[in-house]
Amino acid sequence: MLRLFYSHEDVLESKNIFLEALSLNPSNSAHVGMAAFASCTDPNPVIALGTSGVCGCSIMIMHTKKYTGSLGHYAGTADPAVLLEGLETMFATLDATPQDIDTVVVMSIVASKCAVAVEGGLVKRFPYAKVHVIEAVYDSCYYLPGDGKAAFFGLAPGSLKHCGKKAVSGLAVYKFGSNGKPVPLYT
Repeated sequence: MLRLFYSHEDVLESKNIFLEALSLNPSNSAHVGMAAFASCTDPNPVIALGTSGVCGCSIMIMHTKKYTGSLGHYAGTADPAVLLEGLETMFATLDATPQDIDTVVVMSIVASKCAVAVEGGLVKRFPYAKVHVIEAVYDSCYYLPGDGKAAFFGLAPGSLKHCGKKAVSGLAVYKFGSNGKPVPLYT
């Protein structure tokens, strides 16, 4: 199960997650910006996924029971169909079945406007997942799929070194494409 930590409540654990992510070799980390996401399909070696500059946008995490997952930075929209399509795009990059999905997180300032529809769509698509649709404004998130931990920060403490084209096996970075298709940036 994915454990979520918030910098204003869990100061030490949030800081430890960020420091662990920051300490990794750049080939083991990905920092994604607007309209992008990164996926980890292998829990070994340790991989960190991060995003910052989110503010009014959405942070989306899809975590599997195999301790793999995806972190996305998506436009701040209250349209449930758009958010569900984005999550479906992230899911398509994971080597997983709907039953493998353990936790799905959608965090956005506009979450309450679409929470019921998004939760309903996620529960229907991923029946065994714990679903969190949270209305909040966090600037950044750092996610360690292999550890099953994610930390959210009000202000970004810093950026991860980006893997670029030298990503380890099991780490890939994508743009959200049209028609729900992921567009590979680095694989």
